[in-house]
Amino acid sequence: MVSEDTVEAPLSTSINAHVDLISRERPNEPIELLGIDTGGDQGERPRIAWSAPNILRVTVPNVPYLTVLTRQADGVQVDIQFDPDDPAARAAWLKQMGLSPDGP
Repeated sequence: MVSEDTVEAPLSTSINAHVDLISRERPNEPIELLGIDTGGDQGERPRIAWSAPNILRVTVPNVPYLTVLTRQADGVQVDIQFDPDDPAARAAWLKQMGLSPDGP
């Protein structure tokens, strides 16, 4: 499931989309897989699709403010893809933002 929430702070507001895994056995206990700051732009929201019975493909923008909480949960592997997939641009953006290139 992809959900979105707004976090208001005194000096800024952020709009974040989250990808959660919901089990049929425990529907009231979602597992948050990742979050991304979308700024409210629908085009920046993660897209999800099952690429195999136990592999959830999550497609995110090439240069996101992305937080990956887990790459595996309840036997499901999370396959993160970037759109467009441009590793050089992503590395340059991470460097410019002072972020670690050791992400997904």
